[in-house]
Amino acid sequence: MGKIISEEERHNLLEKLNSKMVASRYMALKFISSSISLDQVDFIKMDLINPEFTRNLVKKVELICEKDRDEMVKREASVCLGNLKKKLNPALMKDMPACTYCGESVMLSYRFCTKCGVDIKNQEWVSAYKLCEKCKNRICLANPF
Repeated sequence: MGKIISEEERHNLLEKLNSKMVASRYMALKFISSSISLDQVDFIKMDLINPEFTRNLVKKVELICEKDRDEMVKREASVCLGNLKKKLNPALMKDMPACTYCGESVMLSYRFCTKCGVDIKNQEWVSAYKLCEKCKNRICLANPF
């Protein structure tokens, strides 16, 4: 099982995600993703101990996904966000469509698969969903709320 990172390490991680340097943001995102996949950091336990940190972390990664100017960083943030959300709340990933390339469950609001990086909008099953008029997220046509 992974470790709990110190207050200083948490602060530095959030600082790097806010950095003006593309490489710093990218490497912070890579660190988070690899820490999850290799079980080096126990994000679940950290969420129990310090939920404010994990909320801030998820918010910062979401912001990078939406607004970063660098496409490579945005793509890595999308992968990182998927991994974080799966780790922190695996129940969110039930009954999700799967990537036709690698079989990974994908969230409809993502642009890319969090495992293989394939563009989701080109997947065959996407036509079974429509866009919500308000938030522009995809809704299943078979079960629209």
